[in-house]
Amino acid sequence: MSTATKLRPEAHPKSLTAALRRHITDAGLTAYAVSQMTAPEPEGKPVVSPSVVSRFLRGERSLTLETADVIALALNLSLVEVAARRRGPAKRKGVAK
Repeated sequence: MSTATKLRPEAHPKSLTAALRRHITDAGLTAYAVSQMTAPEPEGKPVVSPSVVSRFLRGERSLTLETADVIALALNLSLVEVAARRRGPAKRKGVAK
């Protein structure tokens, strides 16, 4: 793995931002559609602007966790730790029980 990938987690294919970007593009959603989905009411003003979503999708800007949360909630997505369920809790070196 290159140093740039290590320093930029969004470049890693399993990162949260990569997964969010992939979900949006795989669903065929436009930046405008995602933005409209963040409106609290059907005719309300979107919480996230189309330009923010568009720049995120093009990789020109990152999202704050709050903005990523708003988009994920609008898309009905949640964070699930599948591997952790299979293995049990992560073991840390040097941590006393």
